[in-house]
Amino acid sequence: MNHAERVQIGIASKILTQLLEPQHVPRAIPASHQFDALAIARALKENFAKREELLPILPACNPGWRILIELYIARRERVRVSITDITHLTNLAGATSLRWLKLLDDGGLVIRQPDINDRRRFWLCLTDRGLGTVSQVLENMAAHFNPVFDLAYAM
Repeated sequence: MNHAERVQIGIASKILTQLLEPQHVPRAIPASHQFDALAIARALKENFAKREELLPILPACNPGWRILIELYIARRERVRVSITDITHLTNLAGATSLRWLKLLDDGGLVIRQPDINDRRRFWLCLTDRGLGTVSQVLENMAAHFNPVFDLAYAM
């Protein structure tokens, strides 16, 4: 086992320990840490793919969350995403994507905008509420994991 693998195991162990502690209250992100929600979203996307590669019998996450992450990245990168695109990006079946898009649309997190050049196509984007919600989740993740990374690098 090399040093990088030992560090990863140490980080995972500390994360699990903190998550299992009932009295654990996440602290605010210190000013010394730069919160980059887009970087976290991209890392999550890569993590989903790696987890499904290593454990193909288990889905890496909820399909709705996977769609929200893709749309968050697209919005931050100013890229348009169609319904067909989201199916390919998330590696979800078409029916699954459509079912989740309906739920996300009904929940006010995603909207479908018709393409003015092709009436068969719809563009997807996060609503302001969707953007705010995903941003809050990513910020919360940063608040939970930064203390763990601080511990790991202090070792």
